[in-house]
Amino acid sequence: MADNDDKQHKRVLACIYSSETRAWGDVLSTQLPSGVPVSDSPALVSTYMPAVLIGDSIYWRLAGIFYGILEFDLEKQSLAVIPVPVHILEEGHLFSIIPAKGGGLGLLLPTDGCSVQLWKRKTDCDGVASWWLGRTIEVDKLLSLNS
Repeated sequence: MADNDDKQHKRVLACIYSSETRAWGDVLSTQLPSGVPVSDSPALVSTYMPAVLIGDSIYWRLAGIFYGILEFDLEKQSLAVIPVPVHILEEGHLFSIIPAKGGGLGLLLPTDGCSVQLWKRKTDCDGVASWWLGRTIEVDKLLSLNS
């Protein structure tokens, strides 16, 4: 859940439950990216899409005041919030979190009803991560309706 304390510091809070020890861990938190609109509604993990394990991290969709991706790194026991490409939100597209080809975080984005875009999160030589369009698949040409 994202909390707006004083409508200035927006943070995502999480607590991990261990089925081995049957106990809750410490509360973890991370800040939402800058530019997130201020709202009285919390950002919540989207329950209509399953979590996805990619490498050492589990990813969930966030919905509410902020649409993005929540990452929990199992090794570091840390949280991060990853923004999605801006046009995805502006155009009201729904997306799915997927493992990217070659490893790493990816997005599956249905676009105009007959196409699907595959996006990949890449980190440049300066350590700055950004989204790159990997490919667009025209589903109507891939699957013939006459066969």
